[in-house]
Amino acid sequence: MGIGTFFRSFVNAEVLGDEIIRMQVDTYKFMKERNPDMEPHALLALVWTSRMQALGKNVRSELMQQQAYTETLQYSCLPPPTNARALGLWFIYKERPDILERYPRFATEYESLLAPISNAIQTGSFTVCYGRYNPQAAKMMEIEHTSAEDDLNPF
Repeated sequence: MGIGTFFRSFVNAEVLGDEIIRMQVDTYKFMKERNPDMEPHALLALVWTSRMQALGKNVRSELMQQQAYTETLQYSCLPPPTNARALGLWFIYKERPDILERYPRFATEYESLLAPISNAIQTGSFTVCYGRYNPQAAKMMEIEHTSAEDDLNPF
């Protein structure tokens, strides 16, 4: 962030909203450079964890690690870096709803980005959507799901 942007974000909530989004996208790109073999969902969890740590949360707990994956699940179905942008918009919603009220373009963009995910959930194709960008994790979920079904089936 340039010094001018930094100071403008103090007086202009719209600039702050754009800055929140930009920081998540930049963090995602940084994490991708450091972890080139990680799938988008794992990278988004790292971005989420980074944000929570910056807010003073204890991100080392197992609960916070699980929450990182839960809270980023739907965004991991979007292509990078759109996935990180959607996460940034979600942070605005959670942390600064006043920005959404004053600048509805953020809410409109969020709804637009998440429309295909909502559709995938409604049509039952969420796992296909998830597997498009996270094939290894989707395969592991498939194996775990099959194993759980086998445990339930006594035959």
